[in-house]
Amino acid sequence: MLKRWRGVGAWLATVLLAGCNGLSVNFIQTPGWYELRLGPVDDITVQAVAREGRAVYRIGIPERRNLRLNQPVRVPHGEAHMVEEEGGSVLELTLPSLYKTDAKVERGMGTVRLLFAPPKRVEDVGPGGFARTVQAWAGPEGVHSIYAVKVPRRQLDLMKVVLAGDKLGARGTVKELAPGCLVAINGGFFDPGNGMPLGALRLGEEWVSAPRLGRTCLIVGKTGPRILNVQWQAAVKAGGATLPVDAFNGNPPQGGSCVVTTRRWSPDKPFAGFSTTAAGGGLTVHHRAPLKGEPSVTLTVQPEVEGSVLGAGPRLVEAAEVHLTADEEQFKPGVTRGLAARSGVGINPDDALWLAFAEACPPFSCGVTLADFAQFFQALGCVSAMNLDGGLSAQLVVAGELVGRPAPGGPAKVANALVVSAR
Repeated sequence: MLKRWRGVGAWLATVLLAGCNGLSVNFIQTPGWYELRLGPVDDITVQAVAREGRAVYRIGIPERRNLRLNQPVRVPHGEAHMVEEEGGSVLELTLPSLYKTDAKVERGMGTVRLLFAPPKRVEDVGPGGFARTVQAWAGPEGVHSIYAVKVPRRQLDLMKVVLAGDKLGARGTVKELAPGCLVAINGGFFDPGNGMPLGALRLGEEWVSAPRLGRTCLIVGKTGPRILNVQWQAAVKAGGATLPVDAFNGNPPQGGSCVVTTRRWSPDKPFAGFSTTAAGGGLTVHHRAPLKGEPSVTLTVQPEVEGSVLGAGPRLVEAAEVHLTADEEQFKPGVTRGLAARSGVGINPDDALWLAFAEACPPFSCGVTLADFAQFFQALGCVSAMNLDGGLSAQLVVAGELVGRPAPGGPAKVANALVVSAR
């Protein structure tokens, strides 16, 4: 991710303090390291703390008092300023990092150099024993931050796709959809007007929404997680006749003659001009022409899948290489281009699943591009990865609490989510 700094160049900020108590402060940033030079001083003390999601380095200058900067040291996406405390003057350096990094102090010839690596990926273990990672870096647009949680293969039997309110058209925040969960992330796209899913959705063995345009889907079943492009054909057979299904759990298109709905469907009113016939298995056939015999519904899915299915897209990583399929899957530019809050999932070679959330909450963070997101999953070692719904919908919950900051106006109420429940 740090390669995005190429072309940005190194920033150099120098502030000279007038008078015998003057202090020279130089901050240098390059793609490989940060450096802070102070002089003339013989020694410093360094304390790193977290403050409002940023790393703050408190650099004490013993026995030096009343040091003042004529203007703040210019730090890209951060700041530096002097504060006066009982033990002496302190320079506070705030960096665009979510976690503090170790600093190395070099002293000599009346100058002190503070060297430290720029923000990189930091991993730890959070609630429930899940591995977590955070990556933050600064670019010309601002600060980019991505949070991720790793769900090991052995815990995927606790993972499921959930539908808001257990019916189509309902919505809720991820915290509302997954109370008491270990980990949860928002799911696929949905119509903001009526809350209906816009893509494949299967809860266990129950299809709720049809695949859309052969787009990318996450499949979670007994054989492990997979990311595939899924298509299907639906038909109604009755009395030797076969009727193509024009809509599945949706309103009939203009000129449509056959719709199939499930128990999750809750229309405000019946389809005008249609008759209804129960087809077994909780399915209902809505048809314009009379049916000659008992109807049965046939769903032909390619490739065959088992378990839960969550459709979204586009694909981000395939065969461990970045592979963006926004054009092939016919996504609108507004969904895929530019910086945005994003959610996604990736699969490691050992079938562990990474759930990731890219934050976009100015001035703390500005979001990421799809290419950034794909490179992040690739850096995690994912052999495949896909994008989920983003923007205001993007939200990641761990141990019942939101991770990171939602986009302004968020988190939105969403139609579905991917949830790891407690045993």
